[in-house]
Amino acid sequence: MAESAQAHHAKLASEPEVKGATAEQTDKQLPAERGHHATLKSLAAVAEMGSGQAEAGSQEAEPSEAQAIQGGEGSVPAWERPDLILAAPGGVASVTPAHHLISAGATSTWVAGQDLQHLAQGHHSSAAKDGIVLYTYGKATNTAKPNTETGMALHAASGSVQTQTQSGATHLAADANVSVTSTSAQISVGSPQKVLLAAGGAAITIQGGKISLTGPGSIELKAGMKNFTGPGSASASVSLSKPGELKGCAQALQQSAAQGGAV
Repeated sequence: MAESAQAHHAKLASEPEVKGATAEQTDKQLPAERGHHATLKSLAAVAEMGSGQAEAGSQEAEPSEAQAIQGGEGSVPAWERPDLILAAPGGVASVTPAHHLISAGATSTWVAGQDLQHLAQGHHSSAAKDGIVLYTYGKATNTAKPNTETGMALHAASGSVQTQTQSGATHLAADANVSVTSTSAQISVGSPQKVLLAAGGAAITIQGGKISLTGPGSIELKAGMKNFTGPGSASASVSLSKPGELKGCAQALQQSAAQGGAV
């Protein structure tokens, strides 16, 4: 084939003369012919492997054959993006006895088909510069799960729970009942301006040192004894800490920048 092609002047200037060359002289074959022979040998090796007659090393191609078919010189479009993918049917574990830093210059997404758990032996902090949204669909129906509760729960086994709105309002709304209960101490509701308790058109308003009882019907005061004394007063003082600027961990940012990571 190579000899016939060169006879019709189908050759490059750098190609050697192949006139009179045998099939074993691969250095005098055209690139297409060398690739053709390499393909035939590869197919033969695969056939021998399938029949159980292949011997170790019989499938290895010669360097000249690999060069003829340009093996390993191509590219796969799916791997052109600089992604890091970890996958295993039995699970993936990332464990270190020291610090573990995960940094993203854009968006970091955590998705699970069942549950996500974040556990810490010490302090666990979640901070965001713009906002944090906690949302749950609240309709889990899988009875095989260890935790079949729905909705959202905030528990503190010891210590106190504090919620603050340092600039703006706080809204608590529910479609059903709202219960505020103290099992062993007191409940305090305080405001420097006004406290309003309203239900069904009736209301109790505490404002400007006055208590007003209003209602579309009758107002009844029932007690075994009624004592009306002189004027008195009460006060409640509540303060909020001033919001500060959110800053990342300086050491973590420095290490990430030194290693070429996103900061």
